[in-house]
Amino acid sequence: MEPDTVDKVSQRNALHSPSGGSKYALVVGFSARALAEAVKETGFRVIAVDAFGDFDTRETAKVPQILSSWGAPDAELSLSAKTWAHYTEILRDQSAAVLPVFLAGGVENWPALLNRLHSFSELQVLGPSVDQMVALRNPTNWRNAVAETPVRFPEILPSPERGETGQEWLLKRTSSSGGLGVTQIPPDMPNKFAAGTYLQRRIHGRSIGASCIVSGESASPIWFIGATESWGERDWPAPTEFIYRGSFGPIVLSKSQQYAVCAVAQNLIASHAENYRGWIQMDFIEEPCGQLWLLEVNPRWTSGMEILRLSETANMAALHVLAFDGNPETVRDGQQRDSLDRSVRTPILGITNQGCVGKAVIYAHRDVLLTSELLEQLHSLVGRGFKDLPSAESMGGTISSGQPLLTVYAQTATTLSSEQQCRAVILERLNQQRVLVERLCDQY
Repeated sequence: MEPDTVDKVSQRNALHSPSGGSKYALVVGFSARALAEAVKETGFRVIAVDAFGDFDTRETAKVPQILSSWGAPDAELSLSAKTWAHYTEILRDQSAAVLPVFLAGGVENWPALLNRLHSFSELQVLGPSVDQMVALRNPTNWRNAVAETPVRFPEILPSPERGETGQEWLLKRTSSSGGLGVTQIPPDMPNKFAAGTYLQRRIHGRSIGASCIVSGESASPIWFIGATESWGERDWPAPTEFIYRGSFGPIVLSKSQQYAVCAVAQNLIASHAENYRGWIQMDFIEEPCGQLWLLEVNPRWTSGMEILRLSETANMAALHVLAFDGNPETVRDGQQRDSLDRSVRTPILGITNQGCVGKAVIYAHRDVLLTSELLEQLHSLVGRGFKDLPSAESMGGTISSGQPLLTVYAQTATTLSSEQQCRAVILERLNQQRVLVERLCDQY
């Protein structure tokens, strides 16, 4: 474990390779835009498959496709024969044996899709097997992974029985992400709950996402890369208390915290996912005293990883590929291999040298009709800190109140002296952008 060091992409442009020498990669997730941008930055041409096909994804991907039946029990319908014929045609054109696959959020809760991806010999899924995914997403395994580490795990109750009187309890779904499906249990809540749910004691503190790379090397199997903080209910408006609002970073974790994060990841993988490689992200609550409580493990690209890329801490997609040792079936082109190798290990510099980046999801404050005039105004914001914009193909549709509308971004200068200063400046700028978007929606 090397918590003092991080694979830092010194210049993001250095990860680009000439498009003529690039090969295709398949990016799959409920929302694929951020990962598609990161993968494209490593030199791949991107096929993006998600549930939205928003404006930015269509601009980033050579081949954007929408899975309208996202989460359906039968993934065969989503990856149809016609769709697959298109992918194999791409492979034939580039004389490649396999199409590497990068996983974004939502795939972990759709085992039929993951099974489908693994079933094709022409695909190389750069991620866990179905069995590994199930094991790495098991709350009982998370609890076991913190054993003999300084990290703690909130008590869980798989049965509908109530816990200790006076404690706050959260009802969680085993197949959810992004804070969806999490609710606080009121005192008069009945004791019977639906299948696939469990109770967990609530811990108060700041929400942290810590990203690591599992290298597979015996000397340093786990590399701590960076951490971000998620916005809370007091920071940003959202339709539910626990839904993902956005995040900022990089934030500084102490050396002991970094060691603890790596130890938890190492325990979990050694016990439940032998030979796993690549990115892994863990969600924690940090109490004011610095105590870390593990909440969740995500063996795929996460929203916080975009913050690490935009702050030039690291492109986790590039490091993810490197964790597979530049498998020639994954990185065939020599120029692309060289561009990935430009990642070097360097000490964590901290926010005073790196600056901070923040983003926030704007949820529709009312039903929003996507008229041609409104779409034109929204698309004029491109390049000004606005992403995940509705596409022209969505014209005439309605984004219901409480649904995600778009994402806004802000960045601080590198001269700010503290995380709190960065946090305040970023939130102020993000709120200015939110007001602008809401006024546009009200106008049209």
